[in-house]
Amino acid sequence: MKGKVLCIYIAILLLCTPFVFSKSQDQQLSPTELDALNRNAFEGVHRNMSLALSKLVEAEKLCAQAKYQKGLAENYLYQGEIYNQRGYLKRALTYFNKVLQISKLTNDSYNQARATEFISSLERKNGHYKNAEDLLKGSINVFVKLNKDRDIAAAKLHLAKIQTEQKDFKNAITNLQSSYSLSQKLNLKNVQQRYFYERAEIFAKQNHQDSAIAYYHKSLKIDTAINDRYGKTLSYLGLGKIYLQTNQLKKSSQYANAAQLTADSLGMQPMVEEAIEVLLNIATKQNDLAAITHLQQRLLQIVRETNKIDRTDAAQFFEVLRQQQERQLTIQSEFSGMKKLSETKTIILICVLVVMVIFIMLAFSISYNYRRARHYAAELSNKNNLIQEHAHSVAMLNQKIIGQNDILEEDNQLKSKLLSVISHDLRHPLTNTKSILDLIHLKLVSHEEAEALFSQLESQYARAVSLLDNLLYWIKSQVHGGTIEKSDNNLRELVDNLIEEQKLTLQKKNISVDNNLDKELEWHAERELLRIIFRNLLTNAIKFTHLNGNIQFLSEIKNGNMCISVKDNGVGMKEEIVQKLCLESQHYTVRGTANEQGSGLGLMLIKDLIKKVGGNLQIESIYGTGSTFTVNFVLAEEEVFADQLPA
Repeated sequence: MKGKVLCIYIAILLLCTPFVFSKSQDQQLSPTELDALNRNAFEGVHRNMSLALSKLVEAEKLCAQAKYQKGLAENYLYQGEIYNQRGYLKRALTYFNKVLQISKLTNDSYNQARATEFISSLERKNGHYKNAEDLLKGSINVFVKLNKDRDIAAAKLHLAKIQTEQKDFKNAITNLQSSYSLSQKLNLKNVQQRYFYERAEIFAKQNHQDSAIAYYHKSLKIDTAINDRYGKTLSYLGLGKIYLQTNQLKKSSQYANAAQLTADSLGMQPMVEEAIEVLLNIATKQNDLAAITHLQQRLLQIVRETNKIDRTDAAQFFEVLRQQQERQLTIQSEFSGMKKLSETKTIILICVLVVMVIFIMLAFSISYNYRRARHYAAELSNKNNLIQEHAHSVAMLNQKIIGQNDILEEDNQLKSKLLSVISHDLRHPLTNTKSILDLIHLKLVSHEEAEALFSQLESQYARAVSLLDNLLYWIKSQVHGGTIEKSDNNLRELVDNLIEEQKLTLQKKNISVDNNLDKELEWHAERELLRIIFRNLLTNAIKFTHLNGNIQFLSEIKNGNMCISVKDNGVGMKEEIVQKLCLESQHYTVRGTANEQGSGLGLMLIKDLIKKVGGNLQIESIYGTGSTFTVNFVLAEEEVFADQLPA
């Protein structure tokens, strides 16, 4: 169908072309005639946009022939506005920029301001309200300097429209009132009508129905006086919607019907649709099933007609675009060969028409079946999409339920773990501490025994504090929705600090610690989380390392992962113990080489924490030789060491 309409339009356009060209070849038009040609072409835009654009393309050529720069700028301004109305915003912007370039070369500040005003309209449509407002204010300043009151009034209406869309009603009303004052001074009825209409729209958005109704009636009064049927349709629609909101259904129906009839007489199908939608809402409130059915059928018919018109108009418009682009590419060559072109145009036109007739006949036979197949395919696709959406919604709901069950199960397991640790590992040191204090207080031990008990008390205190830190941080890590503050942490520096904290324990067992981590190694995570992980790994290594033993911190890159290992030469573990420790829920503890006690919570905690930061814990051990605990995490690009980059 599109191909058929496209061909028909090309034929019509080419038939009209020779007459316009013949006039341009006979003589060059004066600036006054060129200005009139531009204005007349643009005034027909509401009747036939494609024909108006075609005439403007011809006028552009004549202006270029006559080297009339001001007329060329005005022509580009009109063409850009047509593209703007059609929705081709980027192409419209190209033409407005051409106007700016020409106007700057000719020092035409008036057309510069007009182009800027149109560019502001594009910015508003793109949602760039601040930029649109700034551009429009610049244009208004130029119009004020040039005393262009008509342009000032129109521009302030546009500015109020931008501010209304931003819900800046106060400034919008100020600009509307300023525009209205100018319209009264110049007797601009159309501007006065737009002022009342825009005020009514603002009151409607603010839910001031009575004020909105009053201003719609004022707008309607001017529309009737100047016989502006388009404006009357807008006012009728506004009144119909307002009365519908206030449940005055009879009045709403009267104005909606009036809007429908007026819009239908103008051929404004979108406004007819709006009016029918208002009537449909009225019928719905009245439970008038017959009216609802009739209106829905009417609305469906209008949609079909509108789609058909849009397709036809789009095909015509695309052809005009193609013609205009071709002429822009050949305009320079046409100046030198205009006479020869006029002699051969008839022959070329006949050949083109013959080809087009053949093409139309072929396209007509194909288009009908193609449209039917496309319609059925679209219906099938819509139904399939609806089924898929429902299936996806059900799947998502099931997934959420499963996730909630998993969270509840984790919470139950966490509660059991905490009760076990608190009831045994935390309570026992506190009870033992009380017993020691009682012995000392009752003076049942000697001074030397008291010193030994104080040393034991200090060790129990350190273990209890470490256990409490682990317990509190584990609880924090398990609570959903907690805030995590991440930062870049130098791991070598962090490990050095942990070694210093364990200095007393290391001296008691005469254990040496080698920090061989790279100086530039950093991990972007919460610092306290990293301290908990590596402090537990270090204290675990100290616990199971013999007197005069050695612990090493090592780092290397494997398969794009950073591996940080804590290696000791302690007692090591059997394979079955390693397998128990690898289980996330396994709670396991034994005494250390110096009979140190532990809760088993530390290893469970660090496994959870490493998992939360996207890493994993790997355990390797040889019984009687030692153990290696390795933390693996994904290496970001910025964490690659300088000395490991390729030369």
